[in-house]
Amino acid sequence: MIRKSLAIVLVVLVSAAACGGGGEKPAGDRAGVREQKPDGAPSARTGLSVLFLSIDTIRSDHVGCYGYKEVETPRIDKLAAEGVRFARAASVAPLTLPSHASMLTGQFPYRHRVRNNGTYRLPEGKETLADRLRAEGYRTAGFVSAFVLDARFGLARGFDTYVDSLPPERESPLQRGIPEVRAEVTIDRAIRWLEKKEGKPFFLFVHLFDPHQPYEPPEPFLTRYASNLYDGEIAYTDREIGRLLDALERLRLADETLVVLVGDHGQGLGDHGEVTHGTFAYESTVRVPFIIRWPDHPAFREKPFRRGTVVESIVRMVDAAPTILDLLGLPGMPEAEGVSLVPLLLDPDSPLGLVHYAESFSSREDFGWSEVRSVSNDRWKFILLPKEELYEVAVDPGETANRIAERPEIAAEMRALLEEIIAEDNRRRGETDGIAVDEETRRKLEALGYLAGEADVDEETSYKDLPDPKDRIDLLRKYFASFNLFDRGDFPGGLQALLDLEKEDPASPRVLASIGDAFLAMGDAARAESVYTKAIQLGARTLPTLSNRAYALLRVGRADEAAEILHSVLEADPYAQRVHARLGEIALLRGRFQEAEEEYRKEMEIVPTSGVALIGLGKVAEKQNRLPEAIGYYQRAIESPNEAAKGYYHLGLAYEKAGDIERAIDQYRKAIHSDPTLVEAYYNIAILAKKRGDRRAAAEYLNKSVEVNPRFAKGLYGIGNLLREEAKHREATEQYRLALQYDRRDSDIYLNLGVAEAALGNLAQAIEAWEKASLAAPDSPSAATARENIRSARAKMEEGVR
Repeated sequence: MIRKSLAIVLVVLVSAAACGGGGEKPAGDRAGVREQKPDGAPSARTGLSVLFLSIDTIRSDHVGCYGYKEVETPRIDKLAAEGVRFARAASVAPLTLPSHASMLTGQFPYRHRVRNNGTYRLPEGKETLADRLRAEGYRTAGFVSAFVLDARFGLARGFDTYVDSLPPERESPLQRGIPEVRAEVTIDRAIRWLEKKEGKPFFLFVHLFDPHQPYEPPEPFLTRYASNLYDGEIAYTDREIGRLLDALERLRLADETLVVLVGDHGQGLGDHGEVTHGTFAYESTVRVPFIIRWPDHPAFREKPFRRGTVVESIVRMVDAAPTILDLLGLPGMPEAEGVSLVPLLLDPDSPLGLVHYAESFSSREDFGWSEVRSVSNDRWKFILLPKEELYEVAVDPGETANRIAERPEIAAEMRALLEEIIAEDNRRRGETDGIAVDEETRRKLEALGYLAGEADVDEETSYKDLPDPKDRIDLLRKYFASFNLFDRGDFPGGLQALLDLEKEDPASPRVLASIGDAFLAMGDAARAESVYTKAIQLGARTLPTLSNRAYALLRVGRADEAAEILHSVLEADPYAQRVHARLGEIALLRGRFQEAEEEYRKEMEIVPTSGVALIGLGKVAEKQNRLPEAIGYYQRAIESPNEAAKGYYHLGLAYEKAGDIERAIDQYRKAIHSDPTLVEAYYNIAILAKKRGDRRAAAEYLNKSVEVNPRFAKGLYGIGNLLREEAKHREATEQYRLALQYDRRDSDIYLNLGVAEAALGNLAQAIEAWEKASLAAPDSPSAATARENIRSARAKMEEGVR
C-alpha cells in the first residue's frame, strides 16, 4: 500500500524542461500598484472567471464547516455547502511565501526554490497560474495584505495589476508583526477593481492576512471573541469574504466565477509546544482549509459534481493550480508537479493515492537548528529530523503517538522517498540563491560578508549534525516571550531575556540579530554593530540584517562603510524600504543637501506615506533655514502611524529653534504619548524645564528617561549635571561614568566628568577625562574648554609641587 502511494509522487523527481515563463518588470507606482499588460494574448477559451482567495495562518480545525463550534464562519461554511470541501488539505510549508509560490506554480519548494520568507524570490522562468491565465486572455489582478507577498519576491509576475500597497516597515525590528492592511482594505480594493468591468473573464487573487499574529480583530469581534482573539480574526475575515462574494452577486458575476478558497498554513497555538508557526511541519501548521465552489454555468451543468461533497483523502496545495486549469477546460502548466483533483469531484470515495511533501527551512536559516522535512499519505506521516517521527495521522491527527519504533518498515520506505527528494534538492541548489541579484552585486555582498537565502545553508552540514528543533522548543518560547517585554516598552527586560537566551543557545543567528536590534533600538549602536557582525558570521545574512548593520555603522560615525552596504542592498533589492532614507541621512551629515533630498524623495517613490522620508525632508529644510517648510513636513509625518512620535519630536525641535518653548514642550509630550519609549523627548523636556528654573521637573523627566532606557547616556549625563550643580560631585561622577559605558564619543560627558573630579580634588583623574574629551571631538567647543582646563590643572599641580 505504501509502495503504491509513493510511486505516484516519485514522478515529481523527474526533471522537466525549463518553461519560458515571462519575466516580471513592474511598472507604474512603485509604492504598491504594479501594472502589466499582455501583448497579443489570445482570447480566453471559456467565459469562466476565477476568484482565488487565500487566508493566511488559518487552521482548518478552527473553521465551522470543518467541525469547529467556537467560531462563526457562515460565509466560508456556505461556500463548502455549495461546492466541495477537502477535509485533509496540506500546505507545503508553514510559511507564507513558500506556500504561495507552490500554490501558484504547482511545484514543491525544492523545485521552485523559495524556502523561507523575506530572503527568497521566485526565480525568473517559473510559470505561475497568473502567467498561464493571462496567456489565455484573462485579466489578472492580485491584491495582497502583507509585506511577505510584496512584488519584490516574484509573485507579481503574470498579473496585469498587483496591489501590495502597505504601511511602511516598522522603525524597530523589535516591533512584532510585519506591514499589513486589514481584510476590509484589501476587499475594498478588490471590489473597486471588479466594478471597473474592463472585460472578462478575470483571474482575481486576494490574500487576507488577519489571522496572523498579533491578533487584533476589530469590533464587534474584539469583544465577542475576547477569550480567543485568533478565532475573532477568523470570524472577521469570514465577514469580509462575505462582502466580496456579495459584490460578485451584485455585479452579476457570481454565475460565471469559480471560487477557490485556501489557507496558506496553520498556526501552532501551543500544539507540540509551538505557539506560532514556521519551525515544525505538524498538522497544526500545515493542514489548511481548501474549498472549491463552481458556478451555475453551462460548463458545469452536465458535470456530475455534487454540491456539499467532502473529500477525505489527502490533497496538496500544489494541486490547486492544476485543478483550476482543468475546471476551466484549459491545458495544464508543463512544470507543475501537482495534479488535477477533478477526479475526486467526480468520485470523492476513490482516493488518488497522493503523497505530500512539506518542509520548513526557517529553523535552520533563522536559528541554526535542523530543517524539517516530511512526507504524508492517507494514513501515515513521516518527519525527517535528527530524532525521526512517524505518526498514523488517519487515527491520530494530533500526532500524539510517535510510532517510529513500532513500524520501522513504514519509516524506512518513507525515509527513502525523502532521501530521493533531498538528492533532487541538492542537484538543484544554486539555481537561485534567495533574492535575485546579479553577479556584480553578489560579489559586493560576498566581499561585505553577506549572502542572502540558500547560500547561507552550509551544504556540508547534514541535518543530523544540527540540533533537533524539538529539543529547542523551550528556547523558541523564550525567544518569542522576550517580545512581550518589548511590546510593553520594557526594552531593558527584553534585551536581558535575549542575552540570557544567547547563553543557552550561543549559535543562533536570529537571537543574535534580535540582540543587535535591541541595542540599536536602545541607542547603543556600537554594541549593535558588534553583535550584528557576530550574527552574520553565524549565518544571519539577510538583507534586513545587512541594512540594520549599515544603520549601526552610520550611528557610530562609519558613514562610508554604511553607504557601501546600503548601495549593495539597493542593487540586490531596489524596493528595500528605509535604505534610501538612510542614504539621505548620510548625505545630510556630509552637508550634501540636494543629494539628501533626492534620496528622501526616492524613498517616497517606494512608500509615498513614508514618515522617515518626510522627517528627512524636514531636516533638509531645517538645515537650510526653511523652518516653515520643515514644520510642514513634520506635520505630514505625524499622519504616518509608525512615525507619529518622531514627527512630534521633530516638531518640538523646530518650535524650540523658533523660540516657541511652550509649543515645543507640548509637541514633546505628544511624542511621549505616542511612544512612551522615546527617551529623547523626556530629555528635551527636562532641559527646557531646567532653563526655566524648574529643576524638580527637570529631575523628574531625566529620571523617567533612564527608567525607560537605563542605557540612555544623555539621561544619565543630565542627572549627573543636576547632581554636580548641587555640589554632589561624587554622585555626579558615578552618573557620568555610567553614561560613558553607553556612549564613549560624547566630549561633553568627559568634560563634565573632569569638572566633577577636579571639584573632588582628583586633578589626575580630571586631566585624564579632559584629554578624552579633546580626543572624542577635537574641533568642538567642549574640546577647547577641556584643553584649557588641562593647562590650568597642570599649572596648579606644578604650583603644588613647588
